[in-house]
Amino acid sequence: MGVKLGYRVVKQLTPEEKAVKEAREKIIRANRKLKSSEAYKLKKEKRAAKAAKRKERLAKKKASPNFKPKETVPKEKRVSHKNKSPTTPHVSSVKQFRRERDAARKSAATARKANTQALQANRAEIKKALAAGKKPPHKIASKVTRPKRTTVKSMHKKRSAAKAAAAAAAE
Repeated sequence: MGVKLGYRVVKQLTPEEKAVKEAREKIIRANRKLKSSEAYKLKKEKRAAKAAKRKERLAKKKASPNFKPKETVPKEKRVSHKNKSPTTPHVSSVKQFRRERDAARKSAATARKANTQALQANRAEIKKALAAGKKPPHKIASKVTRPKRTTVKSMHKKRSAAKAAAAAAAE
């Protein structure tokens, strides 16, 4: 269980203890300051040594016989590489799933539409040939296509209603 608010008692320090605590904190602060300044000095020295080494290396490179100075490119001709952002934007998995699902549904719908149109055209040709008294073309078979979700739902409702009616008639 936790401590109830307002019941925690902070220890009251005596004047001697306060003085000791302040002196201790002062010493710690001074030590910290000294340490950071020493570390900064060391860092500065390292940086200066590195720069000197780099200058020496460059001088040696320039003195070598196979040194070729780089040609400076004018500012107008320089290639800018400012835009480092990816060309394809990030798409969340949900959005990707929805896109795929919608594309699948759309392709199924177009397939259904094409199938029904072909069937209707074939039936019309058969009717026309029979009316004219000619030999009708072959009746094309309907391709198996997945029904729409709404059609599936309505079929399921009809089936369950028929089962309920059959069960009521049996009783």
